[in-house]
Amino acid sequence: MRDDETGERLCDDLEIHFLELEKIKAIKRRPKNALEAWMMYLNNLEGKEMEAITMENPGIRKALTIEKAFWQSEKEHRLYELREKAMRDEISALAGQGRG
Repeated sequence: MRDDETGERLCDDLEIHFLELEKIKAIKRRPKNALEAWMMYLNNLEGKEMEAITMENPGIRKALTIEKAFWQSEKEHRLYELREKAMRDEISALAGQGRG
């Protein structure tokens, strides 16, 4: 990472990786590694493919369990919707002030 004005290196330890979730949709095979499995999960893969991935990956299995519990809890779902609305309202207010 470098300073925009001076070009001076700011940090040797930072790496930025872009994960293109759209590209993972085109893959019609089993994931080759954990990263591909997580990308498929984040892309809302469903059915037998998702079942197979969750059986092989304990982290994804845990995330899916928590996600299901979240969607079954009316209270948690409502709180989520309220947080999302508050963020959208704040963005709109800042944009209206010329700061967004």
